[in-house]
Amino acid sequence: MERRRAMKPVERNGMSGEPTDSEYMQHIKEFNRELFFLHKGLISFRSSIEKDATPESQIFEYFNLMEGESSSKQNERKELAFDILMTLSSREEPFTMGELSTAIGVSLSTSTRLVSKFVESNLVERLSDPDDRRLVRVTLTEKGLAFFRSLEDYLASRTSGVLNQFTEEERILLILLLRKLSRNIPH
Repeated sequence: MERRRAMKPVERNGMSGEPTDSEYMQHIKEFNRELFFLHKGLISFRSSIEKDATPESQIFEYFNLMEGESSSKQNERKELAFDILMTLSSREEPFTMGELSTAIGVSLSTSTRLVSKFVESNLVERLSDPDDRRLVRVTLTEKGLAFFRSLEDYLASRTSGVLNQFTEEERILLILLLRKLSRNIPH
C-alpha cells in the first residue's frame, strides 16, 4: 500500500560537495511528491477526527450542517472557525472585528458572520470598547475558552498518537522543521 519511494542520498558535485542543479531539482521533485502524500494523509487524518463522536467535534458538526454549500465551502468555514477560536485564544485583550478579520485574513463581513454564530452558541461575546463606542470587541467566553482548550487537547492527543513512532528528539526536530517550513511558505 505504501507507494512512496525513499529519497536517494544527495550525490555531490565533484570537489565542492554540493549537489548538481539537476540532482537538486530531482530532490525537489521527490520532496514535492512526499508533500503530496503527507497532505493526502493529513486530510485523511482530519476526516477521521471529524467523524469521531466527541464533544470536541461539535464545531465540525455545525459546519457540516450548512445546507446548500459545497463541501469545499464547508471545509473553508471549518478552517475559519478554528482560526477564529485559535486567534481569540491567543491573547487576553479582546480583538476588534477589524483586528480579527486581519489576523485570519478574511473580510470583515465574513468574520462578522462567523463570529455571530459563535455568539449564538455562547462561545464568543461581543463587548463595547470603553474608549470608542463605535468599536465592537470580541473575546472567548469561559465556555468558549474551555471548548477551545478541550478541542486543542483532543487534537494534541490524536497527533501524539501519530507521532508515537518517532523518538523524542525526532519529534522535536520535526516540529522545528515544520515551523520553519510554515514560516517560509507564502500565504
